[in-house]
Amino acid sequence: MKRPASALWNRKRPIIFPKSRKKRQQASPSEKQLTMAFLRSRKTERRFPDVLAALTAGRRTVLTEPVMKVVTIVPDDYLGEVIGDFNSRRGQILAMEATGSGVQEISAYVPLSNMFGYATDLRSKTQGRGLYSMEPSHFAEVPKSIQETIIK
Repeated sequence: MKRPASALWNRKRPIIFPKSRKKRQQASPSEKQLTMAFLRSRKTERRFPDVLAALTAGRRTVLTEPVMKVVTIVPDDYLGEVIGDFNSRRGQILAMEATGSGVQEISAYVPLSNMFGYATDLRSKTQGRGLYSMEPSHFAEVPKSIQETIIK
């Protein structure tokens, strides 16, 4: 006769599993183990999730920067100057569309650190006739030459 599953819980004596006969040696934790224990703590996990993921995965950490999607509307006469300005700011031109008679819309990805002062530069290059809008897009790795200047 089989006992129902609930009968196992009603036993008078608990089930005892045999212990391993090998004694484990207690090693003192190394500095690396203590560092990893700190990084795995909940506070660190909430504050630095990217660093924790990179360290536990064994990958190298990289310096990233925010990249903005910039949409600029300029007259055809000033198109070359505005594209040159994007290139000098490490921008990547995505698309150029003719939106109306004599007006071009330029879409580009540009790092946020290079966008400071863009409004005044655009006004001076287009004689006040250029418009732009900017929104966050993604994060990208900082080039090695710029990383070296930041770290120094």
